[in-house]
Amino acid sequence: MVRWSRISSILLAAVVLAGIALPGTAAARYTVEPVTEEYTGEWHDFEENTFWDLSP
Repeated sequence: MVRWSRISSILLAAVVLAGIALPGTAAARYTVEPVTEEYTGEWHDFEENTFWDLSP
């Protein structure tokens, strides 16, 4: 009985520590920049694919 109590207390401590540590990394911010400076920001028209255009 003592063994299960020890395992559950270790498991509880691990869950609490993970809950404290993970939100800090989840709230980290990052920025995204274009690869080249020649980015024009233009929109390109793509060809529309319908269901009937797909191969069986």
